[in-house]
Amino acid sequence: MTGDKKPGVTLEARNEDGSTEQVTIEFGPDGLLPVVVQEDGSKTVLLVAFMNREAFDLTRQTGLAHFWSRSRQQLWLKGATSGDYLKVTSLAVNCEENSLLVMVTLLGQAACHTGHKSCYYRELVAAGPTQPAEPV
Repeated sequence: MTGDKKPGVTLEARNEDGSTEQVTIEFGPDGLLPVVVQEDGSKTVLLVAFMNREAFDLTRQTGLAHFWSRSRQQLWLKGATSGDYLKVTSLAVNCEENSLLVMVTLLGQAACHTGHKSCYYRELVAAGPTQPAEPV
């Protein structure tokens, strides 16, 4: 497990209009925060991962993306094994203050452990003709 749930972390955030406000980033009951990682420039979504408080703090301190591996149950510096590090260019919190968008520069060739640039390298094929959804 990731350990006891720690209280949220309060930080200053800059809004789209340039104004600032205090936000409190809330980690889930399991102590994890979902993170979307997007390549700065191309805007390609590279991966979705999770951070615990330690990974969040290390990411802010080092400028390199750290995550919590749910499968290995350990802290993970992306690139420590592969050499494909993710240099953080910005961090943004969502409107509910419970997930992050991490913009990065890929220092290497691949963000995915399979060797692909993105973990989203397989587009699903439609089963048949699609119909527009009816408004709710």
